[in-house]
Formats: sequence, structure tokens, C-alpha cells
Amino acid sequence: PKLTTTLKIDLERHKMATRYSPKIVKDNLILCLDAASSRSYSGSGSWKDLSNVNHGTINGATFVPHTTAAGAAHFDFDGSNDYVAVTYNATLDTPGGASFCFWFNDDTSGSSSQTLLSRGTSDSGANADNPRIELSGGTNNAIYFDWSENGADNFVKTVNNIFTKETWTHCVCTIVAGGRMEVYVDGNIASYQNRQNADTVEDPLVNTNQDIQIGGATWIPRYFNGKIACVQIYSTALSHANIKQNYEAQKGRFNK
Repeated sequence: PKLTTTLKIDLERHKMATRYSPKIVKDNLILCLDAASSRSYSGSGSWKDLSNVNHGTINGATFVPHTTAAGAAHFDFDGSNDYVAVTYNATLDTPGGASFCFWFNDDTSGSSSQTLLSRGTSDSGANADNPRIELSGGTNNAIYFDWSENGADNFVKTVNNIFTKETWTHCVCTIVAGGRMEVYVDGNIASYQNRQNADTVEDPLVNTNQDIQIGGATWIPRYFNGKIACVQIYSTALSHANIKQNYEAQKGRFNK
């Protein structure tokens, strides 16, 4: 008998997820959301964490399954008010360092900056965002990684045109307690900066008990207009070799 369209899509999602996901680095993985896995998103409910219990609550973002036309399975964010919220849990704290990994596809040609990930409710103070990862507005096509500590701002920004709009891009931002911040694009180092204002009182890195928001920051109107397929967070700064391994493991589904 012939397979139904729904079953075919689910089998394809499962095939893609099992083909690539086992090869990514799993040590120190504290959040793993993968739209290609039916275990991570079944078609309804939350976007489930494959590494732990830090599931994402979907606020407006639309799931798009894998098809030839749509490409890799992903969530589509409208740039207006869509985001995914991951409720605070102590397992998400990263005192010794952290890595934030995305596969994203930017749709917009607007002038506003866009938030890929934010944690916090202000630019400074006890609820400062650490981190905030943004795409620069307009035609800059740059990635901005910010980590605020008690009013002290640490950031690193890539050169312009580090990614191409309407094309899948793998982005990884890392930070080391007392050390430097790095941004990788498609498996290669794109920019780095020693933390300009590291607060020795707050080292190792401190995370306030704030939710994580993917695709937006509710305290600042900089929502992402585009597609996000995978999000991973590690409680350590991944090495270049680890980042390259993750990129190579997953790039096939994005035709890289």
C-alpha cells in the first residue's frame, strides 16, 4: 500500500534527524531544539528539548515541515511578535562558559536589528540580558553578540555581509568566564573580542533567573523575521573542532 503524505513527511523528518543529530557534540549540551525531529516537535504542543527538560513554548511561530519547496523543517518567525520561550531552569545556567548555536535563514530586508536569542528583561542591572544575539539591521548582514554584566557591556560583532539573506547559516557564539567572546559562521571563526568589561565579582559567568527567548526579546521590539531550524546551548565554550563537527554533521539538510 502507498504511504500517506503525512507519513512520508514524518519519515523524512525522522530520517534527517537521525542521520545528522547523532553526530553533534553531546557533552555539556543543556538545550537541543530540532525542528527536523518528531521527538522535538510532533506537530503540536511545545518545541521539546532533546537533551533535557527545557522545552520551548511557541508564541506565534509557525512550524513548516520539510518539503522540496520549503527545504529543511523549521519554524517561521514573522518579525512582528513571534518567539519561543524557554522557562528558566537551573540546568540552563552556564557558570564556566557557554555556546549558543543556531541554524537560521533571514528573510527580511528591513532596517531594524533582529534578535535570535535573548535572556533578560533590560540592558543593564540585575535583569540584564546575558546573552543577546542579534542580526544587524538593513543590508549590514552582520552578527552581534552581547553579554551584559551588572551594567558592564561586553560585545563582539562580525564584519558586514558575513551571511547571505534567504540562505541557511550556521551561527555559534561562545563565551568563556574571564575570557573572550567568539562568533563562528558556517564552522569558521568570524570574529572575537576579549571581554572589555568583565566583572570579576561575577566571574564565573552569572545567569539571572530569566527565561530564554528565541526569535525575539519581549522587552525590546527587535523580533526575528525568518526561519530557525535548530537551537543548541552548551554549558561550555565549544572548541573550533567541536563547532566544525556540529556544522559538518548537520549541513547536509541545509544544502551547504
